[in-house]
Amino acid sequence: MYIMCVCSFSWTKDGAPLIISEEGIKVDAANGTLTILSPGVGDEGLYQCFARAMFGTVAGLSIEMRLAGKSSTRWCIKLSH
Repeated sequence: MYIMCVCSFSWTKDGAPLIISEEGIKVDAANGTLTILSPGVGDEGLYQCFARAMFGTVAGLSIEMRLAGKSSTRWCIKLSH
């Protein structure tokens, strides 16, 4: 039995690559969890995670993120694949 290990994760927002280097946006390299600190209206959209390994890429489910009410610096959103 062979188990494929995941080598890297990436995310898209509305079909375009998500720029992880933006302040307040982080991806946990161990499990691919996306964290958005202090989310605002500009962070709303359709997010999708991709896991890349030696033999290919697998797309995760898409997640639609919308804010309810006024944004606040106290919020932190975590999206997992």
